[in-house]
Amino acid sequence: MKLLAKIQALEIRSHNLLNQDGEDRPLIGRWAQFLAGRSSNDLCSSPELKGLLRGGVPREYRQRVWTWLVRARTRSARERHPQRYQQLCEKSDASPCPASRQIQLDLHRTLTTNQHFSSPSSPALQQLRRVLLAFSWQNPAIGYCQGLNRLAALALLVLQSEEEAFWCLVAVVENILPPDYYTKQLLASQVVFRYALALFKYKEEDILKIQDGVEIHQYLRFFTKTITDGRRLTSIAFSDMNPFPGRLLRNRRVLHLQRLQAELQDLEDQQEEFLTENLTEILTENRRDDKELDVSEDEL
Repeated sequence: MKLLAKIQALEIRSHNLLNQDGEDRPLIGRWAQFLAGRSSNDLCSSPELKGLLRGGVPREYRQRVWTWLVRARTRSARERHPQRYQQLCEKSDASPCPASRQIQLDLHRTLTTNQHFSSPSSPALQQLRRVLLAFSWQNPAIGYCQGLNRLAALALLVLQSEEEAFWCLVAVVENILPPDYYTKQLLASQVVFRYALALFKYKEEDILKIQDGVEIHQYLRFFTKTITDGRRLTSIAFSDMNPFPGRLLRNRRVLHLQRLQAELQDLEDQQEEFLTENLTEILTENRRDDKELDVSEDEL
């Protein structure tokens, strides 16, 4: 037990050192200083902003910062289709949506303890329904998948705008997450769940020795920062704990390899094209120089 206490003390000290800057300068104060005199249009990507985002966005600034982040991720799509959300809502009203039944079922399972979603007649639920239907038309390959309701609901709570919540969903699903994350088989969610279990398994002995509820919550907040062996974590997730079917993993590897090979071939083709163009330009320039030299010699 003494050894465990020493290990935990060292891990707590490591955690405190990692967050020393945040303790010296309260997060809300650093955000206030960063945003002072800036409009949402003035925000731009920078190491300082990246560091602040990793520390979390205080409630006071969350709507403003999230709005900027969503618009930064979706700017090109919104410029091409400025009325996209309105058009999709009109399509939802005019045509039956294949995902509407599942969306309707999940509406009343969404953030049920939140006052904005607790009543069946809540305006927020109707907003959520419109956002999810619009997204199902926006991305028919996904349509609707469990988990999107919670993501869209959180976006509505923070952004306070249906349209911004819709574009937030687009940004997260289409621009940030892997392409196959949301599927009807929920395979990506299973992968994430396995990694979550593997994190606990990785530190199982230490976790089981902790008796105090407050202490275990403190430990769980930062123990992932002490895990550095990614290979072992993957092995625990997919080999040690009720492994995935080998055939499924092999198929996934083959598909990933094919994508990498296609990207590599495309890169090689671009390089070859670039070299060919450069060589042609050099040869053309050399011929021009030779002709100019011949003319000069004739004149002499």
